[in-house]
Amino acid sequence: MEVEYLKKIMKKCDVYFEDQLISGELLLQSFMDFLADEAGREENNGSIVLHLASPCFDAIAVAWAALTVIAGNEKDVESIIRNLRPGDKVLYDRKRAKFIGLNTDEDGMERVSIRYGGGTARIGRKSWARITPYYGQSERYDGRGIRRGNRVREEFLATLLECDKKDIPSVTDASVIIVMDRQRANRCMDGLVLQAGNLKIRLQDLVTASYFTEGNEYPYGGNAGKNEAMIKFASKISVGLDMTWESDGNEYLGMFVCGNGLIERGITELGQVMTRESIGFSVVSGGMDLSCAEELIKEYGEAGVFACTKDFLLEHTLPSVNGNDLTVELQRQADAMMDREIHKVILHGETDWKAYRDFKKAVGYVRMDELDEDERAYIIPNAYSLMNLFMTAPFSVREMEDAVKEEKIRREVGQPHVRLEELEEKLKALPANLTQAAEKIADSLETAYYAGYDDSPKRRFLKEYIQENHGHWIAVVVPKAYYADIIWNYVLPELDPETSGIEIVTMARFDGTHAYDRILVVGNLIGKHFDIFRCMSSAEITVLLYEAEAVMFHAREKRSRVTERLFNERQCTADDGNDEIEENVSVTDVDEIENVDEKITSYTEEIVTKKFDAALRQEGENNTVPPVDVSVLVRFEDGEGAMLSKHYEAYVLNDEKGEAEKKKADDLKTGDRMIFLNRDEDTRDIVDYILQELIDGGRIADGTVKDYEISRRWKNDLLEHMKKTGHSPRQLADEMKGNGVRVQKNTVMNWIDEDAHIVAPQSVESLEQIALLTNDTDMFDHAAEYFEACRRIRRVRKDILRELGTAIIKFLEGQEAPDGIIPLEIRERLGTLAAVLRIETIIKDNRSVPAYMTNRPLDLDGGL
Repeated sequence: MEVEYLKKIMKKCDVYFEDQLISGELLLQSFMDFLADEAGREENNGSIVLHLASPCFDAIAVAWAALTVIAGNEKDVESIIRNLRPGDKVLYDRKRAKFIGLNTDEDGMERVSIRYGGGTARIGRKSWARITPYYGQSERYDGRGIRRGNRVREEFLATLLECDKKDIPSVTDASVIIVMDRQRANRCMDGLVLQAGNLKIRLQDLVTASYFTEGNEYPYGGNAGKNEAMIKFASKISVGLDMTWESDGNEYLGMFVCGNGLIERGITELGQVMTRESIGFSVVSGGMDLSCAEELIKEYGEAGVFACTKDFLLEHTLPSVNGNDLTVELQRQADAMMDREIHKVILHGETDWKAYRDFKKAVGYVRMDELDEDERAYIIPNAYSLMNLFMTAPFSVREMEDAVKEEKIRREVGQPHVRLEELEEKLKALPANLTQAAEKIADSLETAYYAGYDDSPKRRFLKEYIQENHGHWIAVVVPKAYYADIIWNYVLPELDPETSGIEIVTMARFDGTHAYDRILVVGNLIGKHFDIFRCMSSAEITVLLYEAEAVMFHAREKRSRVTERLFNERQCTADDGNDEIEENVSVTDVDEIENVDEKITSYTEEIVTKKFDAALRQEGENNTVPPVDVSVLVRFEDGEGAMLSKHYEAYVLNDEKGEAEKKKADDLKTGDRMIFLNRDEDTRDIVDYILQELIDGGRIADGTVKDYEISRRWKNDLLEHMKKTGHSPRQLADEMKGNGVRVQKNTVMNWIDEDAHIVAPQSVESLEQIALLTNDTDMFDHAAEYFEACRRIRRVRKDILRELGTAIIKFLEGQEAPDGIIPLEIRERLGTLAAVLRIETIIKDNRSVPAYMTNRPLDLDGGL
């Protein structure tokens, strides 16, 4: 690609995102220049971007990709017309037509002949650019369903490319793949506008774009001809990679992978992205808090690097040129990185470094012994979690025990003294070779228990900190969700959580895009979603550490400086940092304890996995039940668990919005509260249950009842057809492809999976195909009406889900929910009707299990 040509047209464009000009900022200009330089490299060695949390970086990446496709297009108007064959469908002047041929007049002028509903037309060379190939399913040669043409595109591109409008091709031969969460992709496509000179154009009107999942394509507006998308958003790395294998169609100029979650979940596939020879460039774009950033930069030594380190920002950031909400927030994040101060508050605790080190080594020693698995699986996680509690708790042990007794937190969390006594009994029963280790574990935990029973240094500091910083927006970062309940009820009972300006949030739930005046971290907390050394949410962070924690934290701090220096070296940025940190402790000791921590974490996950294995063994083999692919195992705080199928969409409480929402299994986080229907019947969909109750009780309009029957008809038809014919999802997909509808096997599997909560296919054409396959003439003749009925039911389900979340949150708070669709008698039964379980552990998995054992709570007590 000609980099200078790309940079030239970039400079002629202003980028607006959600009506706010963003492209004038030096940092974002540097980002665009970096992308252009990387795209111009002779060999694709990949690129790694570590940016701030601002959505501006996603927006710039998408806008840049659109300009890259335009600059990299090699198709012209002549080639488009001369590649048409008689009988091909085209669009002209907002109407579908049939291409007849290309003829030469007596005067030697070539004209295109087309036929449409009202007759024929002969089109001269000046208007050929208005002819667009049409790849849609419609056989009507008229303008029904065709959006009004946008002449601004021709004018915009003529200005941008400095050419005549008649030379602007209607389609291109180039595409860029962007792996991105759908919500973020939608935000970019809805919010981006480019300006060249006095002309502005929405991105959707400039380039064709679609969002691709494993089985479906969802086009964005502006593609009346159903042509190949220039921007191809993909839901997963694997979906994007599959596109690069296609031999037909557009050339793939490059591929982006955007977002920490997608990068971390697809870490094993990134190697294929970074070294793909069939594409011109590969960009992995995450935040500075990306957990695998150092690993990626070390592994791909030839990759270009753009990292928003303190030193880089000092060189590439100026005060905002265009002051608006987005650029001001971008500036705040940059300032937070450049001005960040981490205040270490080291408090005296009864457990010093030596005692802490010896405790960890003792636990590691017990783990390696050949014990009975039940004993080991009880001792290891319990000993570890108790020590973590005593080290990080900003409340007294007595307050926690009161919280359990008074049901301020779930009883399953357990009272510390009960857990400690049970653990000591187990330790006493260990064989003689483990006596010394067992005594060390018991003594260390008992010392820590009594030291913090009535009060603790962290509790006192928390109260004083909140008082001194009154009026500031503060985040208190804790390791477990129940910490918040104890703090609000016992440590800060005088404050109202809703109006205090204080947010108590777990590491797993921490959102790096939120801004705070101050952040207080209650210990040496390490998590994938919260890295204290890369946090962009505040410039002022305070961390509370006992002496033992301080040793571990100092080691992390030093490594963080080494990592930042690596980032700076790779992007040729000067680093004025000083690595001189006082060494009072053996580095070997710290490394050994961190190694023990990693092995215990891995072992804890192994225990959970074995509990699921045991639950499956108890059920025995049943070859009559169809297996379902499971992708995620979750364990809840109450000890139950669930095996979530690949296409499952969970109902999760959103406390910020005060309602419930749907989340894909892969998007769940530790601390999420999932909602299950607390019943034994076949249906496990609580929203469908409530809707059926409304129908059975005559509490909903007759029109909605009819819509619901229609929304179930296509799925029942499909299931009955599969039962009769014995056809698999793949065979059904092949049948539909044969009729001209692009459907994948996974799409069909999604349709028939009740746990995916699919109300209807995404297009009328798919509904018509189902009707055709199942011989449902009424549905075929009225497919559009059926589709609209399904859309109305989807809206009703969303209303029920939103109300359900509000009602459950109010129920848990001991309040009454406002009136709405859900009747009072159902709201009053929420305690028995709905099971709300908080996720403690999430484990990625890949297994097939009986369908009836998926997507519902399982008792894991009989596990090991």
